[in-house]
Amino acid sequence: MAGSTIPDPLIPRLEQLRADGVDQFYADAAPHKVIVFPEVEVPRPKPILATYGLKKGFAHKHNRLEGTIPASGYYYFKSHYVSRSGTVLDEKRRIQYAPDMISSYWMWYLSKIIVSDVFGRVPSDNIQLEPSSIGSFLKGEAAVNRKIDDSALIVNLVKPGTVVYGHWLLDVFPCIWHFMRCREAREGMGPVKYMITANAPPWAIAYLEMAFGITRDDLILFDDAVDIIKIKRMVVPSLLRVSPLISPRMNGFVDHLLATVRPLSKRDDLPRRVFISRERYATEANKLLVDSEQTQAVFEEMGCTTIRPEEMSWPDQLALFSNAELVAGEFGSGVHNALFGGPEQVPVALLHMKHNWNQSAIAALRGQRLAYIAPTSQRWTGLGKGVAYGFDADMLRDALSDLLARMGQSQPEETAEDEAPIPDGPVLNDEDEATPIEAWNGKQRPLLAATAEHRPVIASDKRRPALLVVATGSYQALWQFCLESQRAYALRFGIEYVIRTQERPPYNGKWTKIVHAIFLLAAGRNVMMVDADAEITRRAPHFGTLLNAHPDRDIFYATGISGRPNSGVMLLRGGKDSAALALLRLCLDRRATSVPLEDFVTEDGENGHIIHFLKHEQFRERAQEIDPAWNSTLPQDFARAYVRHYTNRLRSSLWRGDTMRQLSRRFAPRSEDEFRSRSAAIGHQAGRAAFLADINTDPERFSRFTQTVRMLYRLRRLSPPLPARDDPEAWLLRYEFAAGLLDAATCEVVTRIMRPGMTIVDTSAAPGHIMRTALNAAGLAGRFIALDSPAAVVTLRANVGRVPRTLVAQLTGPDARTIDGICKASRIKTVDLIRIQAEGHEAKVLQGASDVIAAASGIVVIAKIDPAKTRALGLQPEQIIEAAFDLGLIARRINPDFSLAPAGLCDPELASDYLVTRATCWPNLERALLFRRTGSPTLGRETRSRLQRSPASFTEAPLATATSRFTPTADRGALIEHSTSANATENSKNKAMNTSSSSRGVC
Repeated sequence: MAGSTIPDPLIPRLEQLRADGVDQFYADAAPHKVIVFPEVEVPRPKPILATYGLKKGFAHKHNRLEGTIPASGYYYFKSHYVSRSGTVLDEKRRIQYAPDMISSYWMWYLSKIIVSDVFGRVPSDNIQLEPSSIGSFLKGEAAVNRKIDDSALIVNLVKPGTVVYGHWLLDVFPCIWHFMRCREAREGMGPVKYMITANAPPWAIAYLEMAFGITRDDLILFDDAVDIIKIKRMVVPSLLRVSPLISPRMNGFVDHLLATVRPLSKRDDLPRRVFISRERYATEANKLLVDSEQTQAVFEEMGCTTIRPEEMSWPDQLALFSNAELVAGEFGSGVHNALFGGPEQVPVALLHMKHNWNQSAIAALRGQRLAYIAPTSQRWTGLGKGVAYGFDADMLRDALSDLLARMGQSQPEETAEDEAPIPDGPVLNDEDEATPIEAWNGKQRPLLAATAEHRPVIASDKRRPALLVVATGSYQALWQFCLESQRAYALRFGIEYVIRTQERPPYNGKWTKIVHAIFLLAAGRNVMMVDADAEITRRAPHFGTLLNAHPDRDIFYATGISGRPNSGVMLLRGGKDSAALALLRLCLDRRATSVPLEDFVTEDGENGHIIHFLKHEQFRERAQEIDPAWNSTLPQDFARAYVRHYTNRLRSSLWRGDTMRQLSRRFAPRSEDEFRSRSAAIGHQAGRAAFLADINTDPERFSRFTQTVRMLYRLRRLSPPLPARDDPEAWLLRYEFAAGLLDAATCEVVTRIMRPGMTIVDTSAAPGHIMRTALNAAGLAGRFIALDSPAAVVTLRANVGRVPRTLVAQLTGPDARTIDGICKASRIKTVDLIRIQAEGHEAKVLQGASDVIAAASGIVVIAKIDPAKTRALGLQPEQIIEAAFDLGLIARRINPDFSLAPAGLCDPELASDYLVTRATCWPNLERALLFRRTGSPTLGRETRSRLQRSPASFTEAPLATATSRFTPTADRGALIEHSTSANATENSKNKAMNTSSSSRGVC
């Protein structure tokens, strides 16, 4: 598993056993993995509602339980062995291991078996083990006792601990559901059979049929004690629980059970608060709750009903746990039933020494806030790993009373964590006659009477200052470059970067920012609060310098273009007596109250409330207006800004002013010819609109232009590109294709990223300029799939020549196919480059390529986004950027001036190509595009000046430097004029046959 902030507690022991020399008995199972679904981020759990008898560090670890679950699917094995607990071994008798195939606990236990049975030594933790079949097999003493050559595919569901309900609930059942989803995505698997342990409880077999329709005829039983089986074809589904995390895909499994099994229950008398009794399963060799009857009585006093799940049908259990508001019991399988509850449910786990992070992981999955209660006494029993533990009745009663009080609060007490409930503050009633400020002062301490002495400066803070941003909805995808600048600023000064990507109900994204700021300020932390669309430049100093310079101020703001405070960037001093904390609490409490018209900003935002309440003297005297450079919204302040807030005028200038040029990064030229042809293309774009207007209004010029373009196509032996229209725009596109000016910047990108042997899928291949460029770069060893309509495929073959594979395929409409389906049918497992141009359907096409994208770690996508065509379908162009982001990809526009726009920005008007890849791939991609290749000549200032002179007219640059095939005239309206010189014509023919037009895909 990658990226978990809480290390697996078994890793240290596992590493110790590896040091004992067991590595030789393991083999990486990754080559056998078939990836169906991409990796997924596991968000942090909600903060613990309460802990009793536990150290503070416990809650801290719980609150930081986050990470990444690897890409999932299944492991496919041919002629492999299966031994104890479903362990898979290859023909060299090596155990196949992957984090989402074998739990780290079982790998640790297997390592002990190897040390004991194979090496004949006592494991490092001095545990004596009984001889096992797998140990004998690894030594070469045991032989295979059964073979399965069945034509059916065998699904190996044998796991450790499968006599325990919790292992079926968290491991086996989710694996079955996950495999069935994989089977739906990967057609052609044929019949399957499911192999489970022979000692599976009867209820487990009944549940298989109830939830998944798997009957006894579909099962193969595995005797865990003696069986060593060789299986011809077998799969092992990925685990959805990769310690210590649970994949968010588990929610799909839960939804499946609640939709198929729960409706079978007809009971409507189930309690809402339950205590789960496990006394029938208590043993000194495992877990023993001392005085269990007394513990049960305390919970019943507090309104809980004692239940024994084993006495209930499974549908009734699901109905009970999905509807309960409090589920309490000993840590283990019983409380794990909180898996079926929603965010409003509170699980309460009675801990013991054998606990792990499973309950916290379930709470993170289901959005629950749980409580842990530590025992007042516990000891090892001396029987195996048995533990006996108990709870003092008075302590337990006090803990439950406090817990129920917290559950009844609309805003529970703070737990001193960043994600805690909103810190307590006075709640104003509508009946209060006093003004808001007077009400605060009357109910609390003298809020603003503190002196400067109590106000800490940055150097003496016990907690790091924080940079807070809330990027919900599309903001996370569309303002990537701003978020990256914020992250870099925080890293530069050692500030904690706190980014939240989900709203906190019942608040919207704007008010969620205020909620999280209150958390941080109440914890004594200084906060820089910025909007997601605010870029922090490298000029910006540490915001703490302002706080230090004004120790008697708590609120720092800059004014916007209206002259009023702008909440898009605010610097706030933390502490329980801070005026900033009081201001935000007051704004949050009064959020439903309208502000006067002169303070109004937006209906659903917080800015108007901040403007309004900052006028009160108690807050105004603790506020400080700062340099507008901290919140620059004007294009003329772009260069001097500390924070560029892309709202109002600055956002308007982003696409239509000089702002984009300053933000974008230009491709580095590699030769004088490349620089010259690039200047020609830029000059062509600069005069394109004026020339198009000329031929639209002058029929004679348009006629002369069309004759010239026809002659150019004949010379180049090209087939006219589609669509075959007869308007000036279509003829200009035809000229651009023939002259190597069509999508020139995109063609250069393709040239730089394609390598011999790469695979490209082009969904709108005609007229062929991109495909030709890819052919030149990837060579004959490359693989090419060109998709288009029947007529377009004819044009493509005429222009490009022989393409290894051209398909007539529609990616939209009633007979639409997906890229995933096409690649599967073509037996292409990995694609390096996908080009998408789908007339507004790009988001749908991207979603239809999710498997291909997930399977290729370094995939690059070039997507054409045409805002007008997208909006005509009732969609927004930003949705395409969001669709790519949902697949783990970051998009950057390829600008016509051969530069890359900042990450995430989407042009709202102009049709543009976007370069899309994973965040981890962008550094290498930038090096390929933005930096000079090693060994290529450096262009000096004089050379650049000579080559980059502005074209005298629209006709000069494209003709003289891009094609060099026709003689330009001074007539601006005649884009191309055929030279009357026979020598010039002959020279043009020769060049047309022998020149490749700077490797930009000109046919």
